Amino acid sequence: MDPWGKPVPEEMQETGKTPIFADCQKECTNNPSREVRMYKLQVQEDMNDPASWHDVWGADGALLTFKREDEARRKLEELYPVLVKAERYEAAPKMTRVLAILRDDEDDWPRKKS
Repeated sequence: MDPWGKPVPEEMQETGKTPIFADCQKECTNNPSREVRMYKLQVQEDMNDPASWHDVWGADGALLTFKREDEARRKLEELYPVLVKAERYEAAPKMTRVLAILRDDEDDWPRKKS
């Protein structure tokens, strides 16, 4: 089952990736240099301020990171059940997200000048 309670296709079960991101994941799988390594959680403090997203940190003060997307989504729902459920039923704007973390050598954005 995916984080939304829907069955996951058999070919996706081994990867731990949800069907929503299947196209992206196929591209990443076909191009190992772009492979997604880790995931992190973010929450938006103020829905009227698009810059108010922040990372979710554990009780030990470390950034919560996950090797599998489905694990990250389960933890997000565990920590923020009301927000996640409200988003699912479109009762509130999107205020939670799971982001893929790319290594610097995988990032195709222009590097900042030092």
